[in-house]
Formats: sequence, C-alpha cells, structure tokens
Amino acid sequence: MIGLAVQVLWLAYALVTEQWGFILSAVAYGAMAAHNLRKWRAEARAELEPRAN
Repeated sequence: MIGLAVQVLWLAYALVTEQWGFILSAVAYGAMAAHNLRKWRAEARAELEPRAN
C-alpha cells in the first residue's frame, strides 16, 4: 500500500515541476505495486482458507 501512496506523491511532483517523465514512471510503478498487492492478498487469503483433502 505504501508503494501506491508514494506514486501519488510522485505524480503530484511531476505535475508541479512539469517533469512529464515522472508521470510515466509513477503509472508504471503504481501498476506494479497494485499487481503485487493483489497477488499478496490472494496468497494470504489462500493460506487462511481450510484445505480440502
């Protein structure tokens, strides 16, 4: 979650300073952080579910 929050700050920085390359990197890293967060949450849920044998 921190990774996603930080990207919002980078996005704001890019807009204020007009450094447009930071927008692309913030979107790319934000997408990666969101993907990993979803993956980690799914793995955590799978560990909590009882296994059927």
